[in-house]
Amino acid sequence: MLGVINEKNSQLGLAIASYKKGSTFKTNPTLYYRLAILNDTKLKKGKTALNFYNLYLKSKPDKKSDKAEIKFAKDRIEQLNLMD
Repeated sequence: MLGVINEKNSQLGLAIASYKKGSTFKTNPTLYYRLAILNDTKLKKGKTALNFYNLYLKSKPDKKSDKAEIKFAKDRIEQLNLMD
């Protein structure tokens, strides 16, 4: 995934563009999760991250294989809502 490569190379703008472009082809929970994490941890954009965490959960990630990510997203949504 090009977005992951861009993110690892600290090309955050390109990473966001790549993730967003990927989401136009097919709804993919992983893309929303990566956008949430990137906005949350690297760009410190809490409101944008909150939006992507919610989109991630609404996109119905796999409850078994994405269990840790689902829990993290729910916990971060709660924390970000408290900060608002």
